[in-house]
Amino acid sequence: MNIFTFIRYGNNTHTNPNIIKICLIMIHYLELILFKQNTYLFFVIGIIWSLVEFLLVIFQTRLSVIPKQNYMIIVLLSIIRGFSEGGVIISIGQYKNIFSSIFLILSPIISYYFTKNISVQISKRNVGYYQIFLCFLISLYYLNKKDKSYSLVSSYYMILLGFIWNIIGHLFGIRHSLFLNKNNFLDSCIAYLYDSIFEIGFLYAGLIELYMDFFTKLKY
Repeated sequence: MNIFTFIRYGNNTHTNPNIIKICLIMIHYLELILFKQNTYLFFVIGIIWSLVEFLLVIFQTRLSVIPKQNYMIIVLLSIIRGFSEGGVIISIGQYKNIFSSIFLILSPIISYYFTKNISVQISKRNVGYYQIFLCFLISLYYLNKKDKSYSLVSSYYMILLGFIWNIIGHLFGIRHSLFLNKNNFLDSCIAYLYDSIFEIGFLYAGLIELYMDFFTKLKY
């Protein structure tokens, strides 16, 4: 049974939107250097989330217009999504003033650009009990850890960023969500709160903690 469903709309030509996403990733990387932020988390979560996005498509948790046999295209789109979402948000969360982010300022403009060519559903992600359970476990691991590699304040910033991201997408018509197959605005907000708090805020931070604890002894 699907508890939440997240749908994205756009055009079925994948070239232009993804070129823009690549440009935004490069802009964000440059602003990390400009603000003298550590780029380590950007690459770690970018790579991890790219793998997650790839698996979501392969196991058909995320239903995409790209045929599952086109592995090269799936890999490329997974990397773009992994870095433009996971990598960007986890590193913006480090900022003392998140609203100084050039990426965050440009996101609404890019969202408006996408609305010009809305014609088809390009992605649909279903979230069931086992995904929620796994997400909660990782979130609890992060919240219960005393010596956090990624600060709790930064995870709160990510929650705020995630919710803004979702609402902007909803208002511009490029994102839609369902809670228990209900699609009114209140149910959409419940779905966006789950996505922002647990899948973005605590899941990304929890993945950082797991990586630090089990794959490296370096502390960020």
